[in-house]
Amino acid sequence: MKTRKHRLSIISLIFAATLVASPAKASTIDIVGSWDLYVNWNCNTPGTSPIFASVLTFNADNTWTYSFGGGDWYQSAGMLIFDFTSPNDLIYSGNVTQNAVVGIQGYISGGSQGCWYMVESSTAAALRSLDSAPDSFNDGVDMLLGKD
Repeated sequence: MKTRKHRLSIISLIFAATLVASPAKASTIDIVGSWDLYVNWNCNTPGTSPIFASVLTFNADNTWTYSFGGGDWYQSAGMLIFDFTSPNDLIYSGNVTQNAVVGIQGYISGGSQGCWYMVESSTAAALRSLDSAPDSFNDGVDMLLGKD
C-alpha cells in the first residue's frame, strides 16, 4: 500500500513536468464549487462513452467531497489532480478549460484506468434542460472507483 507521502511525491513530479511543458500563461479558472463528473473506465474500447458518475464539490481548503467520500485536490498551470482518501492509490488528472476539465484516471498500483471529464454543475444543468433523456444515478454504485 502506498503512503500519503509517496502519493504526494508522485503528484509533485507530475506538477513539475506540467510546469516545464506548460505555456507561460497558466489557467486562472477557479475550480472551487460543484462539478458534474462523467467517467469511462473503458475509453480505449470502441463504442464506449462516458456516463454520469457524481457531483463533486471542490472546497477552498483543497479538499473535495462527493456522496461516497472525497480526498484532496491540487491545481497548477492549467492542470488539476485529485486523489481519494479511500482508495488511497486512485488519482484523477486533467486539463482545466473555461467550463470543463478533461483527463485520465487510474490506480497507482495498476489495474483499472480510464478517461473522464467534468463540467461546472450550473453548465451541466443548462445542458440537461436541453436533453430529454434523464440522468442515471447508477443505482447507488460508486462509478468513480471503476469497481462494482
